[in-house]
Amino acid sequence: MATNKGMTFYVSKTPQPQDMALIEFEALTDWVKVSLVSEVGESGTNTNIVGLDTMDTEFTQKGKGISNAGDFTLTCKLKTGDAGQELMSDLALTNMNYAFKRVWNDQLTTGGTGTTIYDRGIIVGPLIAGGGPEDFPTRTWTCGFQQRCVEVPAT
Repeated sequence: MATNKGMTFYVSKTPQPQDMALIEFEALTDWVKVSLVSEVGESGTNTNIVGLDTMDTEFTQKGKGISNAGDFTLTCKLKTGDAGQELMSDLALTNMNYAFKRVWNDQLTTGGTGTTIYDRGIIVGPLIAGGGPEDFPTRTWTCGFQQRCVEVPAT
C-alpha cells in the first residue's frame, strides 16, 4: 500500500450496542459510503501504563491499565446532499454506537478486496471549517470507538 489514495469510508445506519465480531460486521447490508473524504485520523488501541513505586524496589513496577479504542476525526469536503455526510450528521445527534468500515485500494489480485478496518462507536459533530480564499469548506466528525478494531488483510 503506497498511499491512502482510493481508500473508501462507510458507516452503517443500524445502531450496534454490543461489541461486534468480524462475522457481524460482514453481515451488515446497510453500509453508506461517505464521499469526498480528505482526511482520516489514526485509530487503534491505546492502553494506559500504570505504575507503583514501592520502598523495596529500584524501579517502578508497571502494568497495563484501561485501554482506549481510540477517537479519530473524519474530514470531508462539504457536499450538500451526499447521503454519507448527511447520515454522519444525523447519527451524530444520537447517543448510540454505529459500525464503520474503511477499505484501502491495496487489493492483491483482480477482483480482490483491499485491507478493511472495521470499528464501532459514537459520532459527534460535525465541525464546519472556516479558512481562507484557497481553502475548501469541510465538515469534520469525531468517532469515539468502543471496541478493538477488526482488521481484514487484502486479498
